[in-house]
Parts: sequence; C-alpha cells; structure tokens
Amino acid sequence: MLPVTTVLIVEDDKGVRRMLRFAMREAGFDVVEAETGLDALSLLNTANVDAVVLDLGLPDQAGGLVLNKLRAPTKARQKEIAWLAVSAVDAREAEMTFGKFDGRFIPKPYDPWQLIGRIKSMLAQSNDGTR
Repeated sequence: MLPVTTVLIVEDDKGVRRMLRFAMREAGFDVVEAETGLDALSLLNTANVDAVVLDLGLPDQAGGLVLNKLRAPTKARQKEIAWLAVSAVDAREAEMTFGKFDGRFIPKPYDPWQLIGRIKSMLAQSNDGTR
C-alpha cells in the first residue's frame, strides 16, 4: 500500500477551501485545513504534512509567517514540504510584498486541477531528489 500524501490547505474562504478539499480528495490526497496563518503554523508543527496550498491574503495577516516557515530550511523537519502560494493579487505585487516565489505562485481564480498538477509535479521532483 502506497503512503498517503497529506496536503494542508490554508484558506480563509470556506467555499474555496471546500472546493479544494473535494478536488484534493478526488486526486487521492489526504487533506488537513487551516482558516488562519496561526492555525497553519500550529499544524505544520504537529501534522505530517507533505504539501501546502497557502492563501497569502489571510485575515490574521500571518500568511507571510507561514511562507517564511516553508522557505526556511530546518533540521527539525525530516522532509522538504512542497508548497504553492495563491493570492487574488497578481504575481508582481505578491513578489513585491513576499519576495520571489520561484514558480510557486498561482493567481486567483485558478483551476484546482492545474493546482493539483503542480503539487503532484513538485512532490515527484522532491521524491526524485531533483529539488
């Protein structure tokens, strides 16, 4: 039996979170959810997460803190976490606020299946050691 890949969805919009949860589960992922950045930080410390979909426009303004944690290498983390940032602002504005994304940014609105394809590709690269 193959191990289940767990994706953390960090999104304050319940409708978007529900749509992503449905699509991710249809694609074979296990899903955990956070409505705020602070909840996401807690889950990153306690849940066995393989990938994160992070909305940068969270009401608690902690999207940047979550992004910094995902970008920072740490010895405590046993594996690299694949991540994609999403936002209603365009890529240029997001980069001016949060720094470079190295291809890990998708503007809203987006096709959930495109997002899932990007997550799968990133996970495959990290499993191949090419990341």
